[in-house]
Amino acid sequence: MAGDENLQWLEELIDASEQEGKILPTNKGALAHMEILKRIGPKGVGRHVLQDNPAFQQRLRDYATEKGLLYSIKERRNGSSDIAGASIGEVDQAEVRRLQQENNRLGQMVAVLKAENFDLKRKMKQAGVLLNEQVPMGRRIKLEPGFFDEQYRKSE
Repeated sequence: MAGDENLQWLEELIDASEQEGKILPTNKGALAHMEILKRIGPKGVGRHVLQDNPAFQQRLRDYATEKGLLYSIKERRNGSSDIAGASIGEVDQAEVRRLQQENNRLGQMVAVLKAENFDLKRKMKQAGVLLNEQVPMGRRIKLEPGFFDEQYRKSE
């Protein structure tokens, strides 16, 4: 059967590359499928082999895991790469969601701080403070009492 023959050729390619102390072709940390398929058998094989032969595909996935590589570059984009040999579905999803929520919360805090910073700069300009001249030269800035009180109340 052709599927078994292709799988055997893949095993031979893996063995040959390991004997040479090399790994199968990669691209940005992921297996380069087309390069691998070109090297299989006497004339190479088509992409259909990868799609139609689950045992072939599984052997490549196992090889990628063994070598600490991604199976495909799409895994990096999709965020579904293997983590310590386990698929992302086996990782604690609650922890992933918690980290995503924390990331979103921190992003919102950064946006608020940027807006406050912008508002403070605007107020200082309105007060006639020449930031480019006085602050870098170490001069003190005289502002009316309570100038920043409104901003401190907002941040609390």
